[in-house]
Amino acid sequence: MILLIAWITIFSLTSSVSGLGSFTYNEMNPFETKPQISKYLTYFDGTVVVRIINVDPNKISLDPELWVRPMLSLRIIYPNGTVSEMDKDLEIPEFNWHITQVNGLLDPVNIFALQKGYLLVRYFNASNPDDLNTYEEWGRIIDWNGNSYNEVYFSKAYIENGIWNPTATNFVSNVNPEKDPNKISLDPELWVRPMLSLRIIYPNGTVSEMDKDLEIPEFNWHITQVNGLLDPVNIFALQKGYLLVRYFNASNPDDLNTYEEWGRIIDWNGNSYNEVYFSKAYIENGIWNPTATNFVSNVNPEKGFIKIDWRKNYVEWQQYTIDDTFNFIKLSYGNLPVLPNITAFNVMGTVDEGYSMIMGTSTNSSNDSPLEINAVVYAFTKGYNDRQFGAPKLIYQSNLANITISDIFSGISSTGIGQVCTLNITQNFVTGSRNYYVKLNFLSSGSVTEIIPIPLDYLPVLPSNSTGWLVASIPYGGYLFYSRFPDETVGIKVYVYYFDEYKNKFRSWKSPEPMVLNLRGIFIILPNNTMLLTQIEDFNSWSFSTVDIPKLANSKNNYSNFQVDFTSPSINDNISTLTNTITITYYDPVELSDGNITIYKIDNSGNNIIRQFVNGIKSTDFCSISDDGLTITVKVIKSTFSNPSSQYYIKVDSNFARSQTYKESLMGIYNIWKFNTNTSEEIFADTISGVLRLTAEGTEYYENLNSTEKSKFFFDLQIELSKIIPVDIKRLSSNEKTQIDTTVSSSRQILVSLNILNIESSKEEKSVASIVDDLNEMIKYKSMTSISLNPTTKYLDGDFGFKPKQNLWDEYKWKFSGIILTLVILVILSLIAKKMESKGHNVVILQLGLIIFDFIMDVLFVSQNGKVIEVLYIPSVIFLTVPIGINTIWAFHIISYENKSKAFLDWFSQHEKVASVFTILSSADIEALRILHSNLAGFKFFQAPISTKGKNKIFWVSCLTIFVEDIPQLIIQLMYNHSVVTYDIIPLLALVSSCISLLINIIGRLFQAINSCRPGALEHDDQDDFQRLQTPVTERSHASEESISHSIDIKEENEKNSDKNNSTRSSSKSSFQEKKLLFQAINSCRPGALEHDDQDDFQRLQTPVTERSHASEESISHSIDIKEENEKNSDKNNSTRSSSKSSFQEVIKYDGDEFNTKDTLDRLKEMIENKEFTVEAIPSLPKNHRESDY
Repeated sequence: MILLIAWITIFSLTSSVSGLGSFTYNEMNPFETKPQISKYLTYFDGTVVVRIINVDPNKISLDPELWVRPMLSLRIIYPNGTVSEMDKDLEIPEFNWHITQVNGLLDPVNIFALQKGYLLVRYFNASNPDDLNTYEEWGRIIDWNGNSYNEVYFSKAYIENGIWNPTATNFVSNVNPEKDPNKISLDPELWVRPMLSLRIIYPNGTVSEMDKDLEIPEFNWHITQVNGLLDPVNIFALQKGYLLVRYFNASNPDDLNTYEEWGRIIDWNGNSYNEVYFSKAYIENGIWNPTATNFVSNVNPEKGFIKIDWRKNYVEWQQYTIDDTFNFIKLSYGNLPVLPNITAFNVMGTVDEGYSMIMGTSTNSSNDSPLEINAVVYAFTKGYNDRQFGAPKLIYQSNLANITISDIFSGISSTGIGQVCTLNITQNFVTGSRNYYVKLNFLSSGSVTEIIPIPLDYLPVLPSNSTGWLVASIPYGGYLFYSRFPDETVGIKVYVYYFDEYKNKFRSWKSPEPMVLNLRGIFIILPNNTMLLTQIEDFNSWSFSTVDIPKLANSKNNYSNFQVDFTSPSINDNISTLTNTITITYYDPVELSDGNITIYKIDNSGNNIIRQFVNGIKSTDFCSISDDGLTITVKVIKSTFSNPSSQYYIKVDSNFARSQTYKESLMGIYNIWKFNTNTSEEIFADTISGVLRLTAEGTEYYENLNSTEKSKFFFDLQIELSKIIPVDIKRLSSNEKTQIDTTVSSSRQILVSLNILNIESSKEEKSVASIVDDLNEMIKYKSMTSISLNPTTKYLDGDFGFKPKQNLWDEYKWKFSGIILTLVILVILSLIAKKMESKGHNVVILQLGLIIFDFIMDVLFVSQNGKVIEVLYIPSVIFLTVPIGINTIWAFHIISYENKSKAFLDWFSQHEKVASVFTILSSADIEALRILHSNLAGFKFFQAPISTKGKNKIFWVSCLTIFVEDIPQLIIQLMYNHSVVTYDIIPLLALVSSCISLLINIIGRLFQAINSCRPGALEHDDQDDFQRLQTPVTERSHASEESISHSIDIKEENEKNSDKNNSTRSSSKSSFQEKKLLFQAINSCRPGALEHDDQDDFQRLQTPVTERSHASEESISHSIDIKEENEKNSDKNNSTRSSSKSSFQEVIKYDGDEFNTKDTLDRLKEMIENKEFTVEAIPSLPKNHRESDY
């Protein structure tokens, strides 16, 4: 069984894993054989991944072959010393667990550190494990909990001369007790347990364990050694919390030609994410070489890595990044030809977030001519967004004879500017060889700024079986020179020396030399200048010795960036939530570049939440530089530090600023610049409903979703906003309503609703008011907040922000006040009109105001708000225009009909403009025609003699408009109110006016219909009785007088055409009839009078005295109209007699309609006695009569 242990360690300046001492961890599950630490990889923040292997006693291991247990085991060692375990079955071909040794261990499975919590497992697949030509190199990402993510094919396995050479990686191998005893592990061939185990060591020293079954083919757990360890499974550091697992798949594990290289992302909890195919495994000369692949992290781990596959004549490269959901994204790829006579090769991430390949070539010529170049070093550079590597740039050359560039150690300068490359140059002599070391400082442009020879006189002579002097950079200045060599009794010994680049000399440490390490000779340099050295393992534990390396550079600098002088706020400072700027001051003049400065909030779970990010050259309004070029000032929006009592940290990208002198990007600041906000009292407010607007792109995206997807859109929106703000998801809700924003004419955009709740559990969280302000600010500046980074919130419109729904009174109080003032003015005018003419129907002023107001609101609703809910727009237009058409047609018809009457025609001729205006107004409401005969304020132009038939037509048209206008419009406005996100004044007023108009129309028409349906009413009285019911007493009396006047006028006009010989007699009879009128009315009120009267006496009982008098006069007018119309067709000789009879009949009707109670009789007597009764009150009476005649 093989245990693959990945150490993922979070180190900080205060890490407990420091100082001269030791760190030991005991495995939770004891091993049957002793583990060995074989390899490590580090993360940017100090995370370390270590592989441990053990010989499987159940398999025969012949030197140099070993079968390991097919299991990836990770052990996460936290800085406080605690360790977590993770064992992962990668489920990869079995040959990945077969380790052989050909010039080193050849282990198909390798791991590479990704971001914290994740690593890349490299393994191999093969369609035929027996055919090396089918071997392919793959990678898979897993986390520290054993979860697998993306898996990727890298390339074909490297086969050279029939030998497969997987990448040599360091693992902690453990004997697989479950392995088939018939299988034998031969040293250096080893089968490891098929489990990926991670141990995360946190800064406080605690360790968490994660074991992940990668479910990869079994051959991935077979480690061999051919020119080094060949381990198919490997892990690589990604960003914090994640790593990449590289492994191999194969359709036939016995055919190397089917092997494929894959990768998978996992986090530190063992969760797997995306898995990707990288390429076919590299098979050369029938030999699979997993070690031919290397993964190099970007200087900014969040920007991914580059995969390098060494081939015979070229280098195959693939650049990847990891998206927000931890899926692999291949940015670019290509092949780079290998230079002739290449002897050394190295790949590094550059300070500008690009990559560089360093190739050293040597001719090994014995010609010592000073003009002949015998060794050359070239740099091939590639920017992060470049599609291909650039042309080679010469960074070093030498004319020494018989020299070879033996090794290249490259990296980013920890104390200077640009990159640093240390060359190991070997000069051969007849009697032996000599090694020289030279350090090159060069820029991304290829310019070399410094060449420093490194004297080796102080260093001891190394044994012949040593690795030679290897070089590693020290964070606080200087370089570490170390060399390993095996010892038959104790394992691996190592020499370690510090090189002080400032004094150009070596230092030794105070410890026994050489130091004894485990069989792999692992030691790790942490960002805080602490070094960990592996110790000899026990059966169930492993340990480190810790050493503090002297800080050769400025020891007071706490930013791990020696170009930075100080910052504001400083590390561990307390700042106000109102802080609106941050500054960085450098030692030397700088200028802005294309990188970002990002401000994070650390939540209670330790998650980093982006609050704001600013690009150096793209955000000129937010970034500025001082006149001396030393200080960069960044403006901070109000929402950034708005969370009180919270911890923040700022990350500065390596390409955010660059040297003003060299035009070279400067190293950034990572995971160090931390501070806190002060406490402040939150003022809590009630729940607020607000509105968001989608961009045109977002609107198109949303409208193409089905109903289920639209609901998910709102759910995702709330989830993402709750993380961005941040706030409890329970405090956000939405009714999922949308509406078109009609204020935007250039594009189609919709509004969506969002509610922010104030609940009891939120007392310790942000207040509603604070959330509203933050959300609005972050949306408006979405280009520099995480609003733009999420798949749903990116569709929010930054120009709109977040707008709370306003209280309508607060927003429109002046408009409401204007409406109320207008109403008051109308009431005052109505009272003034009543004072001018008490008998007039003066309330029509309010009716006219309502008609005009309702019409204006209907038009504004359709024009301004009709398209907000598109499904309601066409119905709104139909039920506005159709009633207008109906009313207009009938208004002109009624006026035309009434003009046939001479009395109306005379009135119309005198008041044509008034009639025209009200005819037009009647297109809004036919009831406007009634105002013409209302006698408003006694004005003559409101005394139109409209006939009863005309009034009936008005009645029926108004009934029709209830169903084709009032009710449909009310329904539409109610549906609009239910559907919209925001509700403004126009729909509100339209709804109110529709309700009032509908209520008045229904009640009025209902009363009128009931009155018209009385028994006998239609037989004897065709007047508009409901008009009288709606009309005050004095107004109905006046209307009756107008009606009588109309009828008498017609009668008198007809009488002019009667026989002149009968004029005197007709006049006297008419006079007699008029005198008899009053007595007949009085007589009709006697007991028993109803028995002889066939009129609608019930109506008279319901009608007040004065109102019945008015109605009676109308009735008389109506009857005389009918009589006079009939007289035209009668015999001229009978005209006088017919007139007398009809006059008498009309008097009876007049009497019965008006005087039917004792109270009425008493009132009549009282009017006569008080001289209130006048002849003029009854226009039909002769004007030469006196009141005393009656």
